[in-house]
Amino acid sequence: MGRQVPVAAAAIAYGWWDTGVLPFTTSSYLLIAVPIVFVFGAYVAKGGLLRPSSTSAELEGDGKDATLRHPSAWWTLMVLAIILEVLGLALGGRSTIVPTLRTTFDRLLVNHFERELVFLAWLAVGLSPLMRNRRRRPERRA
Repeated sequence: MGRQVPVAAAAIAYGWWDTGVLPFTTSSYLLIAVPIVFVFGAYVAKGGLLRPSSTSAELEGDGKDATLRHPSAWWTLMVLAIILEVLGLALGGRSTIVPTLRTTFDRLLVNHFERELVFLAWLAVGLSPLMRNRRRRPERRA
């Protein structure tokens, strides 16, 4: 717990700095690359790219314990998002009835504070598998 507070504060400060830079510039691309390289490096260090996925084991189950951790829930959400996007684009791309992801994010990314929240959410999604694996440390067999 003691180490998480400074790490969270550093992520918030870095996100505030990053989201304040003019978009589509070299510095903005470099600032966004730093967390990508950091998270990718953490995955490599943990051996996450070499271990077989547990997805096949989850899919072999009978589905009684389907949760948001189960891939089918995320596939369903992705398909629904794609359907909404296609429908919004079919209505001309600027529909007030069915907004596209672009129109939604355009409205969301107007203010610096909102860009910061999106940045932190993006960072949390990237770090979540690492944090889950950290909490679920397997017992070592002798």
